[in-house]
Amino acid sequence: MAMDRLKLPKGTVLQGKINDLVNYLANGWRRRDITVWQDATKSYPNVGDRIILIDTEGDRYYSEFTKPEESGHVCLGKPKNLEKWYRKHYPASEVKQEEIYLEYTGHDVEFLILTSKQWYDRKANTKRKRQAN
Repeated sequence: MAMDRLKLPKGTVLQGKINDLVNYLANGWRRRDITVWQDATKSYPNVGDRIILIDTEGDRYYSEFTKPEESGHVCLGKPKNLEKWYRKHYPASEVKQEEIYLEYTGHDVEFLILTSKQWYDRKANTKRKRQAN
């Protein structure tokens, strides 16, 4: 799919999980990657699809889906591509194997990347806003 526009509705959410790769880089960084579940139609993501992730501070991370883990799952990129994002949220020497969320922006192959805490905080804020109206 490369950099083509996706045929996903804006706001589509993909769920992933951080995996411990059980080894360290020379600088003490414990390697990790993210397994992402495919959407309900199993049409995205696939091996070779590119993705641009945008964090809550606006930093952008360019990656691609590299290998199938098992049916319905793919691995998100090379572990080094997201090291800056991981370091913002997690300690260098330990891996917190938690779920993450990728929300489609509706633009090209751009997704917001959110930790579990960010995702649930966002959902709670949305719910409060609805109740206030």
